[in-house]
Amino acid sequence: MKRSIFYLLLILGVSSCGNDVYFEQNQELSPKLQWQKSDKKTFNVRVDDLASKFQMKLNFRYVEGFAHKTFKVKVTEISPSKVITVNSYELEIISPDGEYIGEPALDIWDSQHEIGAPVAFKEKGNYTYILEYEGETNALAFAMEIGIVLEKKN
Repeated sequence: MKRSIFYLLLILGVSSCGNDVYFEQNQELSPKLQWQKSDKKTFNVRVDDLASKFQMKLNFRYVEGFAHKTFKVKVTEISPSKVITVNSYELEIISPDGEYIGEPALDIWDSQHEIGAPVAFKEKGNYTYILEYEGETNALAFAMEIGIVLEKKN
C-alpha cells in the first residue's frame, strides 16, 4: 500500500512539472445561460514576478447545444501604470469534424484556450483584465462561465 501511494505521488509530481498556474479565476455568466455583450467580466491579478514568462489562457464553460463553431472575445489589459492593451481572440468550440472541444461532464463542457504568445510582465503591481463577448448577436447562448488562467512557463 505504501509503495502504491509513493508511485502515485511520484507520478503526480512529475506530471505537474513544466508549467505552474500563477492565477486562475472563473466568473459565472447569466443564470439564463447567456453571455450578454453588456456583461463585461473583470479580473484583478497581482504580478510580482518579472523574470518569468506567462501564458494566458481563457477558460470557457458551456452547455451541450452550443451552436457556434467559434466566437470572439475582446481582452483588455490595464497595467499598473494604466497602459491599456486591447486584443481580440477567436475561441474554437466545435472542431472541424463537428465535435465539441473540452472536457465533458454530462451536458456541461469545460474548454481551455491559449491566447497570444507567452510574455514576461514589464512592471510589478495589479493588472486588470476585462473580458467581453464580441459577436454579431447581443448574447452568446448556452454559455455558463468565462475565466482567466495565467500559467508560469518553466
